Amino acid sequence: MILVTVGTQLPFDRLMRMFDEIAPELGGEEIVAQSCQGSYTPRHFATERFIEPERFEQLMNQARVVVAHAGIGTILSAMKRGKPLVVVARRGDLGEHRNDHQVATARYLADSASVAVADDAESLRKLIAEAPVPNPLPDRPARSLVRAAAQALGL
Repeated sequence: MILVTVGTQLPFDRLMRMFDEIAPELGGEEIVAQSCQGSYTPRHFATERFIEPERFEQLMNQARVVVAHAGIGTILSAMKRGKPLVVVARRGDLGEHRNDHQVATARYLADSASVAVADDAESLRKLIAEAPVPNPLPDRPARSLVRAAAQALGL
């Protein structure tokens, strides 16, 4: 089963569109997708706007791979369980978030923990097929992450 999640605070239609494009190529694998309140309705899989926390934990445990926004809570939840993870960062320049902190998070985790980051449907397709498991995070955040987060937040 593939768990796709955009978090609970903001829709992420670009991720839903990307996943909808590749869904027919996934061999009929079960897809559970949490979409928040997006305006895009996928044609190839069903979505749920909100998944209760207890059920979300169960789904996270059952998932073969997790496809998610670059929200740190979702990322840490997948990493804690050793789940293969592919993230797509919301971008400020596309109006998907108020700034690029998810881009900074994704870059840092790609470098420090080998988290797979997709930017388009083709890279998402490839990374899901490879189903990479991220490395454990270091005990302390790198200064580069702190600087990037501060810059993204305008601090």
